[in-house]
Amino acid sequence: MTPPAAVAGTGDDLPGTPTYDQLLRSHAQLLDQQDVWRAEIRSAADEAVAESGQMEAERDRLREILAQRIEAIVKLTAERDEAANSATNWMHEAQRQAVERDANYAQLAETRAERDRLGDKANELVQALTEARAELAATRNNRLISAIFGHHKDAPRPFALYRRSDVTGVSGTGIVAEGAAFSDGTAVLRWLSDWPTSVVFHDRGIEAIEAIHGHGGATQVVWLSDELEPLAEMEAERDRLADAIRRVRDLRDDWYRRPGHAEEADALDEILDAGTGQPDSEDHDG
Repeated sequence: MTPPAAVAGTGDDLPGTPTYDQLLRSHAQLLDQQDVWRAEIRSAADEAVAESGQMEAERDRLREILAQRIEAIVKLTAERDEAANSATNWMHEAQRQAVERDANYAQLAETRAERDRLGDKANELVQALTEARAELAATRNNRLISAIFGHHKDAPRPFALYRRSDVTGVSGTGIVAEGAAFSDGTAVLRWLSDWPTSVVFHDRGIEAIEAIHGHGGATQVVWLSDELEPLAEMEAERDRLADAIRRVRDLRDDWYRRPGHAEEADALDEILDAGTGQPDSEDHDG
């Protein structure tokens, strides 16, 4: 393109007016400067983009770290709550076991007190049974009954002569005669031996028999009918004591069946063995 004449510097230029070349150079400089600016802007933009990416990456990293820490905090909180619940449950279980232990101790104390009470009662029963057996044995040794007669005040009273020592050396000892005393005072006597004598009547009754055959107390008149009432009382006492022993034995067997009461059962077993004079027939081992 051909520049206009005025622009080309034909001499008609106004003073101070830039020439075309100057304008071209200025324009070229502006374009170059614009390219520099554009390059600087592009570089700044690239740096901003790169920095923005780094910031986003850093933000994402920080977010990830924050998420991890939040997760760790949540986990620790859950573990703390679980530990707190476990501690609470343990405390409740410990309290329950303490209450149960106290209840067991109280029950054990009651059981031991009951055992001691029953042991004392069993000892009393065994002692009474032993004394009753001894008394019954002694009474039976002295009680000479060949027949049991019911009587009233006008009925004959049966008796026997019990000789502790044989003064004459003829009749021997023990039961030597049987007889009866009638309501009018007469007494009849029948001597017992391999060759029994005939019936002998004593008009003066028991007084005559004791005077003739008593030998100063060596022979005793035993009224058989008078033995019946105390004998019946002793038999009733024997039955009562036997029932008490049976109840103690039932309690012992019940304790053997209940876990944790073998010691009490063994104690009752020893008491029963000592009282009855022989070991119990049942085996409770195992």
